[in-house]
Amino acid sequence: MISKFTAILIFLCGNHFFSQKFDKIEFESYNSLIIGNKINIFLEPLKNNKKGKVKVHFQDKNNSFVKKISKTEYNEISNNILKIKEKTCVQSKDSIKTRCIDGSDALITIFQNNTKKQYYIDCLSEKDRFDKNRMDFWNSTKLILNTVKMKNEDLY
Repeated sequence: MISKFTAILIFLCGNHFFSQKFDKIEFESYNSLIIGNKINIFLEPLKNNKKGKVKVHFQDKNNSFVKKISKTEYNEISNNILKIKEKTCVQSKDSIKTRCIDGSDALITIFQNNTKKQYYIDCLSEKDRFDKNRMDFWNSTKLILNTVKMKNEDLY
């Protein structure tokens, strides 16, 4: 009996300590060739919330709304963001740059324990879905956009 209790306790505690929960996730997408084509989405877990709901703020040129998503959806987004290859998507001299004529740029910013980390991709496109260096960013973008009933194709 004690060993079952101990096993359950270790499982629950281990699951809690090893799950990466961000304080906030911000997504921004814009196309520099189209004026007013900027999209902002903010995902922030509600404090003192027994159900674990997460508040989603959406804002673009014409619309602005707030809705809630489940903790499960938020954790799926968080886990996908953790898979992003830093060398590819952290904006620096090592990041991969692509050339395109009319592409959309996207930025995912995560906040955790008073630190901020940004992942950036220029020229986001359908091809990124199959590119081993960019597919995790593309999948994270897809999950974030799903929270506001949008698709990646809406960005490009």
